[in-house]
Amino acid sequence: MVQALLATCPGEIHLSRVMGPTGQELSAPWAMVDGGSTAIIEMAAAAGLTLLRPDQRNPGTTTTFGVGQMIISAINAGAQRIIVGVGGSATVDGGTGAAQALGLHFNHPKSAMPMTANDLGALTSISWTRRDARLDDTEILVACDVTNPLLGPEGAAAVYGPQKGATEEQVRHLEEGLAHLSALVGGKLHQVAGAGASGGLAFGLAAFGGARLVSGIDLVFKLVDFDHRIEQCDLVITGEGKLDHQSFCGKVVGAVAEKARLFRVPAVAIVGSNEMAISVLRQRSFYAYSLQQPGTTIEEAHRQAAQLVTARASVVARHFADRRFHS
Repeated sequence: MVQALLATCPGEIHLSRVMGPTGQELSAPWAMVDGGSTAIIEMAAAAGLTLLRPDQRNPGTTTTFGVGQMIISAINAGAQRIIVGVGGSATVDGGTGAAQALGLHFNHPKSAMPMTANDLGALTSISWTRRDARLDDTEILVACDVTNPLLGPEGAAAVYGPQKGATEEQVRHLEEGLAHLSALVGGKLHQVAGAGASGGLAFGLAAFGGARLVSGIDLVFKLVDFDHRIEQCDLVITGEGKLDHQSFCGKVVGAVAEKARLFRVPAVAIVGSNEMAISVLRQRSFYAYSLQQPGTTIEEAHRQAAQLVTARASVVARHFADRRFHS
């Protein structure tokens, strides 16, 4: 999101030394735009799944502490509004790690620092006394890429836990921990669409940082004046790692497809793999070109991604020239 917005909004990149998902120190980039009044942060820069090797992925032991540190860095730099892009996380800590960096204290028998998902079930209370008071004067928008609630069969643990390396037993444990955290917070925030984004980070930033949850793609569309841009297009090309039903639940690829349909512009996605039926995509005037082909594995597609993207793009260009796409 940072790079996409900087391509159209004048701004500058900042680097903050923060804690990574497993406690390692790293440099996380974020951007300042609007003359220094608005900061754009991507949680994945501090707590993303891609920061870890496959053997390091364990959502029970990862933390969002670094995301909170990035928010504090942005406030220190003078940001009055902070946009936090959530997605691609390695965590299911309900945003408690980030909240610790914002000054909250989670009372726990082991005085857990930083908080991880494995610590949620043993929480006894939450102290707000050292919460950074500047948060009250800072507008924080959480740009959600999904509409999942915090809990339940469509929640953070059930849907995204396995993608982050959780076993079935761990998913149950993660769900119990998030439910306990939600009970301590109180209210119905856990039911809000998007609260489950990034392992509940959206929930935590709303509960502890006073953030407002918004559609990430709608926010980006507005900031880059997407409607005006698409009106001038003959073809829209987007992308996705894996195209499935979740792609049309608040994610970029589904939102771009819908915009293209409304403006009667044919839209194409070049994807790592496709689990959507061609007939379903055609109903959306949408076309998908997968890097993974019959008889090959997704790992093979990953290894040859650059060449395959070029090859698929060439096919898209030929099909467009042959007028095979219909809006």
